[in-house]
Amino acid sequence: MPQNVLATVKGMEQHGFKLPSAHAGLIVDLGLKLPSDFDSQMLSKGTLLCSPEYPAPLIKRFMARVLIFKAPLGVITKGDQVMVHSYMSKSPGKIAQLVSIVDAKQDNKVLKERPKSLKAGMVANIKISLTDKLCLEKLENYFVLGRIILRHENHTIAGGVITELLN
Repeated sequence: MPQNVLATVKGMEQHGFKLPSAHAGLIVDLGLKLPSDFDSQMLSKGTLLCSPEYPAPLIKRFMARVLIFKAPLGVITKGDQVMVHSYMSKSPGKIAQLVSIVDAKQDNKVLKERPKSLKAGMVANIKISLTDKLCLEKLENYFVLGRIILRHENHTIAGGVITELLN
């Protein structure tokens, strides 16, 4: 994924031992049968494989609950450009909306709706729009693809979890 190519798994190993099956998130070595015209250079560490019956969603917009670590200009505002990192993928994006500030210690109780800005130490629900589609999932569905890091000019500004996938 996201090459959208059908492949057949010929064999699976972990640390040199053959495996009959694997669960989501397990790191394994696979033997694949690919179409003859497939460029194997497109396969790399972090390539996501999934069942054709249950394809991993390619997402451009999502809602996340994030903890602000450091703001580039003291505050984070709607429209700020960020680099979104998830698992082994990344895409440029922007903060499309500041939805709410929440109290993580009180079961994510909403403290303020539609804040104008966010400062270090705050926990907030935000909407993010990506430039490129990424394979993402809600944290409750798949832990590995449900976590994100937001960076701005080589500074990590926030980390959090995906709470909703948007179209």
